[in-house]
Amino acid sequence: MEAGEYAKAGELLLQKGYFSEAAEAFLKIKDFLRAGEAYEKGEEYVLAADAYHKLDDKNWKLKAAAFYEKGGKYFDSGELLLELDLTDRALSAFQKIDRDSVHYTTASVLIGKIFLEKGMIKLALEKFSKVIGGEPVSKSNLEAYYYLGRCYEASGEKEKAREVYEKIVAEDYHYKDVSQRLQQL
Repeated sequence: MEAGEYAKAGELLLQKGYFSEAAEAFLKIKDFLRAGEAYEKGEEYVLAADAYHKLDDKNWKLKAAAFYEKGGKYFDSGELLLELDLTDRALSAFQKIDRDSVHYTTASVLIGKIFLEKGMIKLALEKFSKVIGGEPVSKSNLEAYYYLGRCYEASGEKEKAREVYEKIVAEDYHYKDVSQRLQQL
């Protein structure tokens, strides 16, 4: 089938109420707007979000973020909102992620980073400490430890920051700018 035929088929399927099938026809010709609209009419919000996300337009990406959230994909919504510099809305999306989610730890680190960027050091410290959960420094929690050190540094607790950075350097000598931060302390 050629592009024009897929577009025509998509329109006919849409008129008959076959929203998923219409969307698939539109996807074949990379008409992400029409595909998103078809999925939206069929109340397949995550698929609509996936289609809208492919459009290079802030308003459609914003709509995609809303549909990710409506479809329960809070992490995808939060990431997209961060990309759009909507940190407060991203924070809200990340905070809806369930503890059992595979994205919980990553989202928690992002929440802590947002708190740190907003100057909410106490909340950031609390978040990073919770993510770390008393575990020793390892490859899987380097980022949380790094930002914990940054929180200590920002709150003037230089000795605690130094201790954290030293643990990070022992695990990964070249992690971010830790060596440089240690020298400055």
